[in-house]
Amino acid sequence: MRSDSPEAFFAKRDSSGALLKEKNHWLDTQREHCLIETDNSDAFATELWMLAKQWGQLEIRKDETLESLSRAWEADLIFLNAETFTVAGGCVCFPSSWSLEEATGKTLETVHGVVPELNQTLSDKIHQFLKKLPSGKAFHRANWGMTRSDELNYHPALEHRKLDETVTWEDLFLRIEHQAFLRVDPGIVLAVRIEPVALETLRNNHPEVLLHLRAQLATMPLAVAEYKNLDAAIPRVLELIDSATT
Repeated sequence: MRSDSPEAFFAKRDSSGALLKEKNHWLDTQREHCLIETDNSDAFATELWMLAKQWGQLEIRKDETLESLSRAWEADLIFLNAETFTVAGGCVCFPSSWSLEEATGKTLETVHGVVPELNQTLSDKIHQFLKKLPSGKAFHRANWGMTRSDELNYHPALEHRKLDETVTWEDLFLRIEHQAFLRVDPGIVLAVRIEPVALETLRNNHPEVLLHLRAQLATMPLAVAEYKNLDAAIPRVLELIDSATT
């Protein structure tokens, strides 16, 4: 976890407009999976609109709603109640094999209950971190997984093909989830950006990262591999990495 500028995290990065075009596609076609509004959503949206305008990232609009914010800003948004740390809705167009609609109203402990040993080892630290989160700063961390395509939207309803023993080198993508925690008046915002990277790109440009990934996979406990949906694929992925690096 490192301190970061919230303005920099939320700044536009895709000059082509393709990212926002895809976000709007999912909001148009699967709004019920992407956008979850609760009693506090308007307060979060109002605060974030204010910040976006202050940073010069969005212009004043008549309909400064959560949906209009999500259609104009690249990062996905998850809202947390500052007292109970329950998920209070948000807009997530690019989830990593989880659903915002199922998480809303649940505590972090419940949402993370499926993560092996997380509650036992980190629950208290997570609570203390969130309670002490200062205003005006973002704290950034990265999480990783692997997928069988570079699709951004991995909502469970889409039933993407899972990684298994039939995977090929061309199928393999490292999925990096960049997360930023930001305190606002209504509570805490967790903003997320997804970065899929082909393993072929790592081999050509960052071979040290590919070797580190191999070491992580080779020593990964079974429970963690099952949580990341990698258990059936790891022997094959290790074989493919070895073939690509020798």
